[in-house]
Amino acid sequence: MSNNNILSFKNLSLEKLNLIIISIFPISLLVGTLVSNFLIILICLIFTIEKRKEIMFFFKNKYICYLLIIYFYLLFNSVFIAQNLDSFIRSVGFIRYIILVIVLSEYFFSKSKIYSEFIINMWSLILLIVTIDLLIEYFNGKNILGFQSNYSGRLASFTSDELRIGGFYFGFIIFTLSLIYEKFKNDYFFFIFFTFFLFISLIIGERANFIKFFFLFLIIFFIFSLENKKKFLINSILLSSLIILLIKFYPKNFNTTFYSKIKSYDIFHLLNYDKKDPLKLDKIIDNQRHFKHYIVAYNIFQKNILFGIGIKNFRYESHKEEYNNYKDLSAATTHPHQTHFEILSELGIVGYFLIIGNLFLIIFNFLKIKNKSILNKFALLYILIFFIPLIPSGSFFSSYNATIFWINYAMVVGCLIQQKKIIR
Repeated sequence: MSNNNILSFKNLSLEKLNLIIISIFPISLLVGTLVSNFLIILICLIFTIEKRKEIMFFFKNKYICYLLIIYFYLLFNSVFIAQNLDSFIRSVGFIRYIILVIVLSEYFFSKSKIYSEFIINMWSLILLIVTIDLLIEYFNGKNILGFQSNYSGRLASFTSDELRIGGFYFGFIIFTLSLIYEKFKNDYFFFIFFTFFLFISLIIGERANFIKFFFLFLIIFFIFSLENKKKFLINSILLSSLIILLIKFYPKNFNTTFYSKIKSYDIFHLLNYDKKDPLKLDKIIDNQRHFKHYIVAYNIFQKNILFGIGIKNFRYESHKEEYNNYKDLSAATTHPHQTHFEILSELGIVGYFLIIGNLFLIIFNFLKIKNKSILNKFALLYILIFFIPLIPSGSFFSSYNATIFWINYAMVVGCLIQQKKIIR
């Protein structure tokens, strides 16, 4: 089946229709949450209709069963702990991510290889368009559609005033990287492209996502370079040269804004504090607003250790005076801005062990598989970096961040499902 046949509307089947929707899905994340949620529901609905006679068979897979356990805990938590409509709706809606994982497992690992190739090509094309758009905005101040960031040192691209293009870029880069690697089969070409994407992540101006992107870059670099000493030396020289070039040609007006933010991170102060003036926790907290949210989340968790305060309830609980008694602590916010603190404060130790335990389960089983594709490996790295402690993050339970996470998650679990021959 060629790409032309896939795009043909003659004899359009449900399977082909879903393939087309999946292939353009990243665009919906750029447009808005309402559109992306609609497409996810549509994808799941079409798949359920297509597989109506065997849909229950998919839920017998142990990896999907573990997700169902998390799902039922979310329902329990929303009804008996959170006790608000928003939490209940979010929890009920979580089922769409479980079905999405099943759908992507099918289309990437069980159907014809041309299906996964078509999707990856389309997603990479979308990322390329976003990359060009970011460069246009970087040099001209506005993107292709005339959008511009209202935040100094940040790029908006197609997300306009949402300012979350960094999460999109980090979330879909693994597909483009795997395509480049498979196409060129050359480490040097691969890392030249990778360094270029790293630079794009840098100019976007989102510190947390750039740090995660940089971690991804370093891990992949060392994995690829440790085959022999000569290769490591050559790659190190190449890497150093590329970084020097990036720094040299990095515009000063953007440089000042971005690096002043990097310096605001507490690791900078931990490494550069005056030994005559002992470092105190108060100074660290005063310097970094996210740490204030972390402290509030931790205090909430201490008072609600077992089940937390309920999904999406941090936005209400953090306004309480008992959590705002630290100097000028501005604790009131929608979420703790860190995945671990968000899960602990809203779902408690039970929810935390369910989610993190599931993470360890798939990692343990994934490492035992011998025949893993480069996409599978990159997706696992994404998941691991996603859960790095302390680095600020968007809400784990928001539709935007959750969708990108579960798409990458499906690239790992889909591989495990295929190995077990459960989904065919």
